[in-house]
Formats: sequence, structure tokens, C-alpha cells
Amino acid sequence: MRGAMTMADLLHSLRQALGSAGVETGADRLRYFASDVYRTGGLPLAAVRPATVEALQEAVRLCAAAGVAMVPRGGGASYTDGYVRPEGGHVLIDTGALDAIMIDETNAVVTAGAGVTWANLKTALEAKGLRTPFWGPFSGLAATVGGSMSQNTLSHGSTAHGISAQSVIGFDVVLANGDLLTTNACDAMRWYGPD
Repeated sequence: MRGAMTMADLLHSLRQALGSAGVETGADRLRYFASDVYRTGGLPLAAVRPATVEALQEAVRLCAAAGVAMVPRGGGASYTDGYVRPEGGHVLIDTGALDAIMIDETNAVVTAGAGVTWANLKTALEAKGLRTPFWGPFSGLAATVGGSMSQNTLSHGSTAHGISAQSVIGFDVVLANGDLLTTNACDAMRWYGPD
């Protein structure tokens, strides 16, 4: 870690920002978070579970200030080792609590948090007679919108309905310093997909 901040200082600051329930340090849970479908990496220092974008931004700022690597994790159903860090020592960001779904029926637009599972999104949209063109990746019920977007996934029906990126008109992205970047296809005058 950079500067005078110790691991204990960082964990204390994360608990202050996210609450004790938002910071996991137990070895059994950390082993769970260090595993992908096929492989296991090094143990994280902690797994954090922010419940709001603002809490995520603060966690990212704290980790950046401490010089600690951060790795986001969606549903844990990846086959790419995208959230497995072989050397460990990072803070894993579990996006599961970022699970808000807002449906604008008039404009046929849905806003989904990174931790929303495709199964939950399907249920919410079906109740209103709606659906997204892309309908989730091969990784099944645990797969999250954020995780599959980060992998630019495709699935059954992608030839007819496109890949995941073709169902997106914008992202809110928390950058490595904690700033929020908003992309929007409408601003770029594009028909689909993030700019």
C-alpha cells in the first residue's frame, strides 16, 4: 500500500463508509469470492458490497488512495477469470447489492444496476409485457447485467436480437479514482450501444 495507510486503516475506513455488513473479511467467504467457475485466484484483502453508487464511489476512492487494486465481480458465473486475481491482495467489489431496476414503459427503456441478474430483469419486464432484445448470457440465472456487459456477451438468439452491447444505450461507470462517467448513445447520435 502507498503512504502510511495500513490494511487495518483501509478496512476501518471501508467499514465506516459501507457499514460492517458491507465489508467481508472472513476467510471462507473470501475463498468463495476468489473462485470463478473453473479456477481460484489469490485471496482478496476484503470483499465489499456497496448498496449505492455513492457508496461504490467512496469505496473506490479509499482503495485508490491506499494503492490497493480493485476487482469488480458480478454473479460469479464467468468462464473468463475476469474477477480472479492470481496474486490476491485486492479488494473485490461485489456488485450484487446494486440491484435496482427502473422501467420507463413509455419509452421502452430500462435502467438496471450492475448487480441485477438477468433472471430478475426478465421477471420485472415480463410483468409489464416487455423484454430486452438481448436476453442474458449462457451463464444462466446468476449472471448479472453488469458482468455480462463487461464481457460483451452473446447467447442463444444473438443472431436475431444482437449481443449484449446492442441492447445498451448508456452506462454510468465508476472510474478508478471514484469519479462517475456517464455515457449515453443519444448524446452521440447513435442508434444503439454505448459511446
